[in-house]
Amino acid sequence: MKTFLKKKTYKRQMFLFSLVTISIIILILGVYTGVNRSLIRQYNESYALYQYLNDFFDTQSFAHDSLKNYLYTKSEKEYDNFKRAFHQAKEDIQILNDSAQKNAGIWRFTLLDNMMDSYLEQANQVILLMKIQDHKYNEGYEKLLKINETIIQSSDDYYQLVTNVVDKILEKIEVTKQETDVFSWCIVAFSVIGLSIYTIIVLRSITNPIDKLVDNLHEIRAGTFDFHKIPASSEEIQVLCFALQDLSDTISRNIEYEKEKAELKNQLLIKENENLRKDELLVSSELKILQNQINPHFFFNTVNMIYQQAILEKADITVEMIEKMTECMRYTLSQNTRISNLAMELNFMRNYLYIQNRRFEGRIEFILEEERELPNIKIPAMIIEPLVDNAIKHGLSNTESGGLVVIHVECKDDQVIIHVSDNGKGMSAVALEQLIMNQYKCASQGENLGLYNLMRRLDMYYSKAAKITVNSYEDCGFDAVITIPVMKGW
Repeated sequence: MKTFLKKKTYKRQMFLFSLVTISIIILILGVYTGVNRSLIRQYNESYALYQYLNDFFDTQSFAHDSLKNYLYTKSEKEYDNFKRAFHQAKEDIQILNDSAQKNAGIWRFTLLDNMMDSYLEQANQVILLMKIQDHKYNEGYEKLLKINETIIQSSDDYYQLVTNVVDKILEKIEVTKQETDVFSWCIVAFSVIGLSIYTIIVLRSITNPIDKLVDNLHEIRAGTFDFHKIPASSEEIQVLCFALQDLSDTISRNIEYEKEKAELKNQLLIKENENLRKDELLVSSELKILQNQINPHFFFNTVNMIYQQAILEKADITVEMIEKMTECMRYTLSQNTRISNLAMELNFMRNYLYIQNRRFEGRIEFILEEERELPNIKIPAMIIEPLVDNAIKHGLSNTESGGLVVIHVECKDDQVIIHVSDNGKGMSAVALEQLIMNQYKCASQGENLGLYNLMRRLDMYYSKAAKITVNSYEDCGFDAVITIPVMKGW
């Protein structure tokens, strides 16, 4: 057994390099994503300051207009508008104050909040003076207007204050973006250089040994085994070297072995061809024997001659029996493909049962019960007759009188159900199983008889879709049920 020093596989080397590369990429993406999120958050916060400040002054103006309308009209609706607008303005101031705590230099929003408190206090005082109709109402109203004017005039200062803060934030965003870009490009450059160097090293460690291996393969192809020494740079190359050496050791033996194998295969093919010709002759002979077993033309001519003679002799029952038998034989002989339909099968059974009623008259009665409007599905030919024959042979053979065989055909739940039962002596479950096994042995010897043959034909035609159940108990007769699904195309 060959041994070699354990080396790192190319797979492992590539895995480690890929792991490092992916880690670097994840690091770059993580840093870049974190910085971008921070910049976006700062930008959104600065933009929100503008929005809330603008909303505050708009809301305050609306509140002031609503208050003036209320003082002139004393409308409760205008007073409600004033309270809602003033409350909203106070909420905007609170949001601006919360933002001011994160940014030094915006503490002046507290002054704006104080002015709003003064405005509300003066507004309540003016409303009270209006209600009691005090002579100081005009003086209070003028003071309210001055407070509102002071609030409105302060808007320019606050907008400028927010603008200065936003400018500082944007400057910080730009500096951070430049630093992030420089850092990212440095990492990318380092990764590209490292990847290029590693790729060159790996390619050389792969291509050089492979070139040597190709040269050695050319030597084998030429029929010589003077190999060049191959530098093993990895575990895979070592494995290839030992495999090539093993190949060179066995190739000459394999050539001789393949020659012998080809010769044996050729002889085997010749023998198989001879066997096939023999099989074809045997099949042809068997077919001729089967075809010569019965000559339908001769049979029907003979039966027709007997039929005409019975008419001349006025034997009416004989004539009718010959008619029924002829129909039965015509149905049996015409089913070359062994595929029929339900209507033809039931018509055959009517003729067949007529003959059997004549045959066993006084001993056994045969009854066919069929539901109206049965679907005319395709079925294998001669699937009911074996069940009737089984009832006669194994259930009613010794019956002297009172025997009964009932065939009931119905369609239920998209299934055609054929039920054959008798009142004969029946047999035990063990005896029934033995009967089917004996019929199986006969079938294996080429005799297609009985229940086993019926089960096999149903299984071949319907696979698992159709089923047959046969039950029998001593002194209770046979009970057989064939269930066939009504499917499209059948």
